[in-house]
Amino acid sequence: MINKFYKDNVLQNHAKKLMNSHKNRQKMLKQLYKKRFYGFLTSVLLILLLMQVVRGLYLNFSKLIVLHVKHNKLEVINKSANTKNEELKILLAKYNSPAGIEEMVRNTLKMVGPNEVLLVIKRPKDKE
Repeated sequence: MINKFYKDNVLQNHAKKLMNSHKNRQKMLKQLYKKRFYGFLTSVLLILLLMQVVRGLYLNFSKLIVLHVKHNKLEVINKSANTKNEELKILLAKYNSPAGIEEMVRNTLKMVGPNEVLLVIKRPKDKE
């Protein structure tokens, strides 16, 4: 009887150990699957983040290049406007004097002073 009780007890303990090990194994598998899922999800999010960073860098550099080209064009226009402005200032200073006004009137309106003769030379037009 003791032998039978001992055997039953050993079998029950062994069965409990098997059940516990099976439950532990299932828990471990669930934890492993959970870790894998979160790892996969994290990887996907990091890849998406990396793609956004690369896209942002591309857009910023392309915009930088375009703005640099526009800046260079505006600098050229600004230089030409400054030189034109200086020329106009020189002409304005020249034509603010009485001698400058007289020269302008003589050249544009073909006027002459007293005791002067106006000579107009007509040149033939080039035939092309």
